[in-house]
Amino acid sequence: MKKQNTSNGVFMPDDLKKEIDVLMHPEKDTTPARISIIFAFEEECAHEDTIKKINQIKSYTTFTRHSKIFYKIDFAVEEAKLIHEIYQLIDGLPHKEIIINGFKLPYSGSLWLPLLWFYL
Repeated sequence: MKKQNTSNGVFMPDDLKKEIDVLMHPEKDTTPARISIIFAFEEECAHEDTIKKINQIKSYTTFTRHSKIFYKIDFAVEEAKLIHEIYQLIDGLPHKEIIINGFKLPYSGSLWLPLLWFYL
């Protein structure tokens, strides 16, 4: 970890300085936005065809939480059409989360994603 000398003479790790700069000046952030969709099925065997379709569209990772298997798919904003296709497949599921840049934002599924699809 590289350290940088700040104006007050205290050393600060570069990654911490970048994070503070993003928080203080978000308009200067050049990091591309990332969108993640996390979902789980009530019954795994009933949705094998949906998983096959999703696997054909985009690769995913899995993890277990509360004895359920969750699927996580990461996207760049430029993949809005893929996000729309996959979201249509899982829209009726009760266990789904939309994560934007690592944060679970309020109304992300009902407000932010439709705004993104507006630009398709």
